[in-house]
Amino acid sequence: MDYEKPKAEAGAEMAEVDREIAGLRSKLGVLEARREALSNLVGTYNRLSQLRTVTGTVTASAGPAFVKGTLTVVSPTQSLTELAAQVLREAGKPMHIKQIVRGIQAKGVRTDQTYDSLRASLVSSIHRLADRGEMFRRKGQGVYALIDWPEDQSYLIVMDK
Repeated sequence: MDYEKPKAEAGAEMAEVDREIAGLRSKLGVLEARREALSNLVGTYNRLSQLRTVTGTVTASAGPAFVKGTLTVVSPTQSLTELAAQVLREAGKPMHIKQIVRGIQAKGVRTDQTYDSLRASLVSSIHRLADRGEMFRRKGQGVYALIDWPEDQSYLIVMDK
């Protein structure tokens, strides 16, 4: 019996199947990349849905694209020191711890804590980080700046009573 013809047909069919598998693998790679991008997008939307607008003083002006004001978004999971750094960044200058605490309270976060407990927690955290040269720098008694601000820059610090 001659097996050459069936052998050649089976070999040709096997090559065709291999090409089809390669095409499907290529499609699978594209679909997996697309799925990963969509998964990242869903993760981003999940994180965005956990954020909340804290302050939103936005005023539209005469021009169609001109908007003036402040919009601050705070994550409910932001640490106290991150909130303090955000308050300092928004002020653009060193602040006394009392002003920083008031700035955090003005954002409407940490509402479960009294001013005194919030201040005590913040003083301890900022003081420790400033001593280690991380995130904050002491500019005077109870006055802090961000570590990445120029050290030699002089600031006028006005205390609210």
